[in-house]
Amino acid sequence: LDRLVHYVTLPIAAEIINRTPGGFPDRMVEPALRKIVASPKAKPKVRQASRLTLAQWLIRWNDFVKHRDKQAEALAKLQRIKSPTVEERSQMSSLEAIHRSLPSNDENRRWQVEAESLLADLEASKRSTKIPELKAVGRHIVRIDLEATKDKATIAELARATRFNRVGNSVGELGANLINGERWNLIAKAGDVVILQFSFTGCLPCIKMYQELADLQSKHPEELSLLTVMQDPQEQDTKETAAKYELSWSVCWDGDPGDITQRFTIQSFPAVVVLDREGKIVGRTLDDARRLLEGSSALRAE
Repeated sequence: LDRLVHYVTLPIAAEIINRTPGGFPDRMVEPALRKIVASPKAKPKVRQASRLTLAQWLIRWNDFVKHRDKQAEALAKLQRIKSPTVEERSQMSSLEAIHRSLPSNDENRRWQVEAESLLADLEASKRSTKIPELKAVGRHIVRIDLEATKDKATIAELARATRFNRVGNSVGELGANLINGERWNLIAKAGDVVILQFSFTGCLPCIKMYQELADLQSKHPEELSLLTVMQDPQEQDTKETAAKYELSWSVCWDGDPGDITQRFTIQSFPAVVVLDREGKIVGRTLDDARRLLEGSSALRAE
């Protein structure tokens, strides 16, 4: 990460930087991005990409801070297990890493204000600058794919989408053509909890999530709607994946890059967006969906 600042004169650096925060938001990402933003050598495209990525990185922490108490309870429960399994030890290690890295509530509030300011400035710029799409042309060799880059959103558009997709905002109209030939529309799902899962063929963590989604659907068949959005080059890839893993819920092929994937500024996979019964974004994890579904189940039981 520290060496990224030495490559800020290269156009491909914008795409590399934009992919940096994938997975758990590493605290080392922040100083690396701030160095690039401040570097007088950075190309304007690279600096803009760094500002966008920094804003998105800051926002991601808000979800972790929001669930601080729940994560602490889960960690304490795991730590009480006398002989944890390999999977339990892995979960414990992940939760410990999260808690060591969590910002204070005051620091997180400052981060969210800064993120909003960065995004507002990028959106207001209305520049046509795009983060280039890269294509592998050999072992450890990539080049900019000009044709694929034409279809990508501008950095200003991505900034606007990131602001739009913050928790608490309403998604509005959303539709998709399913691989079974039917049309999926969010309006028709009013009253349901909706999970949008973003995936692609060959993504191992995505495959693992399919079973979690199947379990949720089985447990809440009357109040949960699922849509898996596949970012694949060919629709046939999506169809084969859906058949292979027996995805019984709605699946759409989004292309690569896909319109829905870009609209929700998805950068790492699998990704989840959870919508409440009114179509508002309430979270970006399956745990957010579980809490929402279990809460409504408890109300009905009362």
